[in-house]
Amino acid sequence: SRNHAKIYFDGRNHIAADLDSSNGTIVAGNKIAKPTKLNNGDTVQIGKFILNFQLEPTDDKTEAFPAQG
Repeated sequence: SRNHAKIYFDGRNHIAADLDSSNGTIVAGNKIAKPTKLNNGDTVQIGKFILNFQLEPTDDKTEAFPAQG
């Protein structure tokens, strides 16, 4: 999907929302059906990409790679 999902700040929380994508959006291992609050360290899978949501900077120097499988 061209517009698969969005991540936004609602004034209190960071939120992930699926935009009716064909494969869905996965937050912390769970496919979401409605806008979902993100917690520090949550993973967000959008298509074949996995994002790590961080509220604070980290010293982790790992690179991002597409999800396998």
